[in-house]
Amino acid sequence: MGVLFLCIDQEYSCAYGSWNIVRKEMLCATMRYLKNRVDVTDPEKMLYNKMICEILEHEVGLTKGVDEFLEIMTENRKLINHFIALDIYGLYALTNKTDDCGYYSPGNSKDILMLFKRVKPFIMDENVEQRVSQIRRMFRESVKKNHCITIC
Repeated sequence: MGVLFLCIDQEYSCAYGSWNIVRKEMLCATMRYLKNRVDVTDPEKMLYNKMICEILEHEVGLTKGVDEFLEIMTENRKLINHFIALDIYGLYALTNKTDDCGYYSPGNSKDILMLFKRVKPFIMDENVEQRVSQIRRMFRESVKKNHCITIC
């Protein structure tokens, strides 16, 4: 059993377990990115620091797994706004899709590409890093051609 993503000339497929590993590592890489971004010495960044700290308060649940992440995000809608303000909304877009059918819009693709760019240095799993490089091509195609990615 696996997942297949299609966008015009680009496609990506893998076993469902492998896709879940990618999403889980993206959750963890995002938390590492946020921890690195906190700057308590800069008063101009106080609002962003506050948002980051509020997200990190939920770190254990957010990094437990995709289902737990989505449950926390659903229960605490304020976190979604924090993700948008911090340009990491792509994490929610990436994980908040069914794995057997659905679509990523060109807007979702743009958000996901922004996420990949921000967290790339914080991806610790080499296999995931290689997969993200492959996946990135598909999302670029979606943005470039303004075409949805189909999840099969």
